[in-house]
Order: sequence, then C-alpha cells, then structure tokens
Amino acid sequence: MSILNKAKTAAQELIKWSQNDFGLVTQEQYNARLEKCKACPSWDSTGFNNTGLCKECGCSTVIKLKLTTTSCPLRKWLQITS
Repeated sequence: MSILNKAKTAAQELIKWSQNDFGLVTQEQYNARLEKCKACPSWDSTGFNNTGLCKECGCSTVIKLKLTTTSCPLRKWLQITS
C-alpha cells in the first residue's frame, strides 16, 4: 500500500471517529482485538517501530485497535456500536 493510500485511509478513519464522539474501546476489547491481530498472517509485529502493522490496510494496530469506529479489513473484529 502506498503512503498516499495509507494517509487517505487514516484520514477517513479519523473523520469517522470524530463524527462518533471519539469513542475508545475498553482495555478488555482492545486486548481481544490485539489477540486476533497477533494470530493473523497479515499482521506485522515489527511495523510502526515494533508496535504492529496491518499489512491489509496499512494501519498502525496500536492506534486502530483503540478506536470504536474501526474494523478489521478481514472482518476478524468489527467496530463497536452502542
């Protein structure tokens, strides 16, 4: 994924997050998402300075996993709605 596509995806996710009250997941939800990412062959543990990178969407998992409005591009975990 090109840097331009990564920036576009990140901007879209941030806009969606801002429109939904900047919701954050609980620590339990974060841990559950992280475990699913760690078990996925598309996860790179060394990406983004060893914090984790999704090779499917190019996102930093340390950030993406914390936002309620995000979801896995492979549908291993979904956004959290209230």
